[in-house]
Amino acid sequence: MLAGFTSSQEKGVVDYVVQDVEGLKIIRDHFESYPLRGTKSQDFLDFSKVLDLIINKLHGTHDVKMAIVDISNGMNSYRK
Repeated sequence: MLAGFTSSQEKGVVDYVVQDVEGLKIIRDHFESYPLRGTKSQDFLDFSKVLDLIINKLHGTHDVKMAIVDISNGMNSYRK
């Protein structure tokens, strides 16, 4: 698994960087066990949808790529 920790100059800040699908599955499993609240929980559901598309190797077509872009455009501060 390609993952690792990096620290920032700010005290108490750590980034966990994941660069492969297996690492993303671990993150999804964590948040399924310890659910987020509020709009972040909706963003997590969208993240899970996209991860499923990638795991099932459906993300190679133009239509699915556009669906992923649409999902992304509705996440975080863009959520309506």
